Amino acid sequence: MSVSQEDIEHPLGFEIFGSWGFIASLAAGLVIGLALIPLAGNEVAPAIVAFGALCIAAGTALRAGKAENQVEELQQKLLDERSYHAFVDGAIEGFFRTTREGRYLIVNPALAQIYGYESPDQLQAEVTDIGASLYVDPNRRNEFEALMKDRRTVQNFVSEIRRRDGSTIWIVENARTVTDDDDQFLFYEGTVEDITEKRESEEATLRALREIQEAVRQKAAFLAAMSHELKTPLNAVIGFSDVMRQELFGPVGSPRYRDYVDDIHGNGRRLL
Repeated sequence: MSVSQEDIEHPLGFEIFGSWGFIASLAAGLVIGLALIPLAGNEVAPAIVAFGALCIAAGTALRAGKAENQVEELQQKLLDERSYHAFVDGAIEGFFRTTREGRYLIVNPALAQIYGYESPDQLQAEVTDIGASLYVDPNRRNEFEALMKDRRTVQNFVSEIRRRDGSTIWIVENARTVTDDDDQFLFYEGTVEDITEKRESEEATLRALREIQEAVRQKAAFLAAMSHELKTPLNAVIGFSDVMRQELFGPVGSPRYRDYVDDIHGNGRRLL
């Protein structure tokens, strides 16, 4: 509920307790004074009058104090409300209050800018059904309401949103259900942040990570295949050259051939 300057200048409490309270104090003082005069005699009449005046003054001061306190409370409420609206209007994040049916009650300039509208008034006028107008996935609003019904809050609620020009962005919402003193629903209240760039950066990082993992997998597969393809012939080269070095089936003949066989065997082992 908003507080006007008129409420501060003319609080209802002052009218009730100021005027009627003064009359009540006056009546009380006179009644007490008249009641005590027959008992006290003329000698105490001045004291009785003074006592009645004291009652009047005390009552008036009490009512004036109450009125002053009410004025201070109203001034504080007005100051708090103005500060609240100044904070919301100047916030970097989008701020909203909506009905359960999906109609905006309050939006700030940041939210209008995020959704591509020229002003909060234009956003409120053109978007009368949030679920149908904003969310790319039409079921997203139902999921929002289900979380609100279950937990009364939503945190890090990420959705794809359609802007006024038809382009799409990604947002994250944090909101809560606001109720009155009797726990009756009033509105949803929350903030919106555009995370499109952040999401695109995260997706690019994930793509790069997947590409690196695929490259490592292909490298491992290549090395395994090459190892298999090399080991089979190398085992034959090493084995047969070793037989020739030992001359198991007769002499090699020329000493130069023996040197060749040694080179073949040594290089084969290095390759393996």
